[in-house]
Amino acid sequence: MPLTWTLILAELQREGDPISCGDRHGTAGGFLLNGKRVALLGELSEGHAGFAPTPVLDGLALFRVNGVPVVLVGAAYVPHALGQTVHAVRLAQGGGVSLNVG
Repeated sequence: MPLTWTLILAELQREGDPISCGDRHGTAGGFLLNGKRVALLGELSEGHAGFAPTPVLDGLALFRVNGVPVVLVGAAYVPHALGQTVHAVRLAQGGGVSLNVG
């Protein structure tokens, strides 16, 4: 039987990478990729301009670090508010680093 391969190409969110509302991903616990740690499900953003840090909600269950899914570009973070201002849609924007698994 011939060997078959599945190719997964995904852009990863990493420590310090931007989030759509102006925030950035905080300290990350994943493996090092081009000098920055890969973000993991449940980790916090840094918070910005008085807005509190909140966790990332989405991860790629197929690829895990110590059992925790990695975070891809486009993943949602919990909304955060400052007074009457709410950042309801907060998406990982990444830093242009891809994961290739073959």
